[in-house]
Amino acid sequence: MNYLPSPPQSPLLLRSIEKAICGSCDKTLSSDWFCSDCHSRCDYCNRFLTDSEYCTRCWFFDNQKHRLIRKEYRQQQQQQQQQQQQQQRQQNDSCQLYLYLTYQHYYMNQH
Repeated sequence: MNYLPSPPQSPLLLRSIEKAICGSCDKTLSSDWFCSDCHSRCDYCNRFLTDSEYCTRCWFFDNQKHRLIRKEYRQQQQQQQQQQQQQQRQQNDSCQLYLYLTYQHYYMNQH
């Protein structure tokens, strides 16, 4: 096997030289196998990327807004929505209790 498993494109390890070579441009690589000509790194998690891809660990594509959004930001939005929904449920529950008690009071005073 001529290739070692290392995304995004596996470098070739030449037996006689014992150096890793980029699978895209044949440039000799350092010990981290990063090719600055063919790859970039995610600014947040340092993952190796090709020039045409985005980091799926840190970003997701929002089809409604047609743009990339940080996953942490999305999680924060979801947490805020859940908190708002919980507050609304609590308000609804307290309103229902108030109505029930008001009805009970009215009914008891009628008889």
